[in-house]
Amino acid sequence: MLYDLIFPCSVLFLNFGFKLFVGQEVKFFDFVKAGCLLPVDIVFLSISFLAAFLYQTRKEVDIQLMLGGVLIYVLAAIFVTYFSKRSEAQLLNAQNFWAGFHSFISYAISLFIIYITIQIGVELK
Repeated sequence: MLYDLIFPCSVLFLNFGFKLFVGQEVKFFDFVKAGCLLPVDIVFLSISFLAAFLYQTRKEVDIQLMLGGVLIYVLAAIFVTYFSKRSEAQLLNAQNFWAGFHSFISYAISLFIIYITIQIGVELK
């Protein structure tokens, strides 16, 4: 299980680091602001992995089940994007409690989705 987490996490942190550090001087506020938007990257990484898993097993999976799963992931991505953007906006307006609250919600959803995605990948091995 731990090995299954290493590659997705390394890709995620490379993406985060490149967006944050390449071509700019980073202040602590920039780091926190980027952290508010990280759940969006997590959920889209999950969608990418789900697409790869579904492509790999397309003959073995019921089409309705596959479409239902994709719909759930897209809805999760919409909610995560909404809460992440709200968190960023509230951080810019110095509403730190609400920024943290919405960030917590977006992290909870995105981490749950990536966990489920990794479990699907482990089961398909």
